[in-house]
Amino acid sequence: MTAQIEDRFHYRDREFLVVGVKGDQLFHPWDYGIRIKEGASTACYRGFISKFGLDKENRLILCELSANVVNCKTDLGRNIYEGTRLVLELQRALEENNGEESEETRRLQEEIERLHKAMPSYENHNEYYRNLIAFSPDEAPTLNGVAAICDDSLKFGGCGTAYKNVALLLGFTGSILIGADFDDAYYVHMGYQDPIGYNELWELEFKNGALQKAVDRSNAAAKVRKSRNGRGLDILERAQGDGIKAVADAIDDSFDLASDSKWDFWSE
Repeated sequence: MTAQIEDRFHYRDREFLVVGVKGDQLFHPWDYGIRIKEGASTACYRGFISKFGLDKENRLILCELSANVVNCKTDLGRNIYEGTRLVLELQRALEENNGEESEETRRLQEEIERLHKAMPSYENHNEYYRNLIAFSPDEAPTLNGVAAICDDSLKFGGCGTAYKNVALLLGFTGSILIGADFDDAYYVHMGYQDPIGYNELWELEFKNGALQKAVDRSNAAAKVRKSRNGRGLDILERAQGDGIKAVADAIDDSFDLASDSKWDFWSE
C-alpha cells in the first residue's frame, strides 16, 4: 500500500487538493455509466482521478476525469459492464428485502454467475489488457456529452483515459476539505495525507451542489502542527491500541476521506 493521488479542486484561481469529504458521495464514474478498472496503480487503487471546481454561480462541477475506462466494444468489456449493472441491481434488491434472499436476488445471482463463466480468456496479459481498457474514443462512453481522449501520454497514476472540460453539475450535499502548500514533514506513505499538513486549508460546505459557505481552517491546522512538534504521525503512532487489528484500522482510516481524524482536528 502507498500514498494515494488526491483529486484536485480549482478554487480562487488556484489548484488545491481534496483532502477530506463528508456527506454524500462526491462523484463516481459508475453513476454516469462509465466502468473503470480499479487498482490502476498502487498510487490510485480506486482507478480514477477527478478535478472539481465552481461555475459562475458557485455551483459544484466536475471539470475533468482521468481513469482506466473499460472498453465497451469488446466481449470482455461488455461482460464487465453488464456484470456491474447486475451487481448494483442485486445490492438494491437485497437492501429492499432487508438482506434476505428472494426469487429476484437468486435470479440476479444466477445471471452474475453465468456472465462470470462466459468471460473470455486470453493467452497473455497484454492481450487481456488491450481487450479490457479503452484505447480510442469510440471504445469509451461519453461523459456529459464530452468524448474521451485516449492516449498513453495522459497516463497519471495508471489512468490513460481522460475527459476534459466536462462541466458536469453535481448535486453534492456535505463538506469538502481542500488543501494547498503541503509541509513534507507530515508526509506518510500510506493512503491520503493528513489535512493538518497543509498550510492553507479550506472547508467548503455544499447543499444540493450549491456552495453555502467557505471556512478557512488554516489556523486550526497550524495549531495542531505546533502541538505535534512539527512532524506527522506514522501508521503505528495512529493506531488506537496494540495488535494487528489496531494497525489495520489505522491503515483503513488513512484511506477514508470521511474519517473523524480528518475532520475533528480543529477541536484539539
